[in-house]
Amino acid sequence: MSYDRIDPDFAARRSELEMAARCTCRISRLLSNGHPQDGTAFFISPTLLLTAGHIAAKKEQILAQAPGKLEAELADNVFSTTELGSDVFECRVVVTLYKGKGIPGSIDFCILKVKSKEYRAKSWLAIDTGVRVPEESRVDLIGYPGDYSKGYLTKLLDYPIGREENMQIDMIMPSQHLIVSHGKVIEENDHVVYKLSTTGGMSGGPVTYNKKAVGMHSQLHASLMALGIHSGGKGNGHNQCVPLCHPKVKELIEMELRNENKPTFKERIKNILPPMHRTASTGSRISTASGGSGAVEDPEIVESV
Repeated sequence: MSYDRIDPDFAARRSELEMAARCTCRISRLLSNGHPQDGTAFFISPTLLLTAGHIAAKKEQILAQAPGKLEAELADNVFSTTELGSDVFECRVVVTLYKGKGIPGSIDFCILKVKSKEYRAKSWLAIDTGVRVPEESRVDLIGYPGDYSKGYLTKLLDYPIGREENMQIDMIMPSQHLIVSHGKVIEENDHVVYKLSTTGGMSGGPVTYNKKAVGMHSQLHASLMALGIHSGGKGNGHNQCVPLCHPKVKELIEMELRNENKPTFKERIKNILPPMHRTASTGSRISTASGGSGAVEDPEIVESV
């Protein structure tokens, strides 16, 4: 965890960040030892999500909560639920570049897809795979802090945490609540390194840059875009993200978005055949409506320092 000053321009971006937050969700995976692990993910299409590779694995169950929830449920409660639907839905790993921490060629990046044919996100975040972020730029990270303890903070900061400081951190980064953290880019290469406040559970969240979006479809806005995926701490009080402009990352995202937009077999047949499917009684065309719900509520953004 690192600290930075409060952004004086936060209020000017608040509405855009709230809209971006409606595309962001808590995800949890069930590890082989039976314990859950929390992370954050965000929609880039009605059924595709991006997240960090170290919090998603192909052979483990991954559950996501509805995007935009102000307060997420604890993972234990999510995995004990008996019904999946619009509030909790299952995802699968489409592709991952993560091979393990410190392994050469490993990139902390993963694409998820909603498994249910009924669930479709109502909002998704604009992305840009062609922009590099210069040093000294200011960025925002949207995510859900995990259920951290005083012992975790002491280990993370490498010094004993007092009661007052623990309460202060909990006010800034309330566990399981959707927040925005703001900071400055200090290094830009294969990873974008920045100084801002984070804690466990925020890995996989979108790192956004206040610049006009180009090239990618969004139902939301054209002045805020996602440019990276938060992957965790780098050491020395700094954090980092995997930039979406990384060649391998960019190629996979663009390929999966193309696949997402391809018509299904039924849709191709429907386009070929003449429009004969009409009801006998009313003569109206038969259609199927996609189900699922998007944001549970308008998220209240908590600014981090």
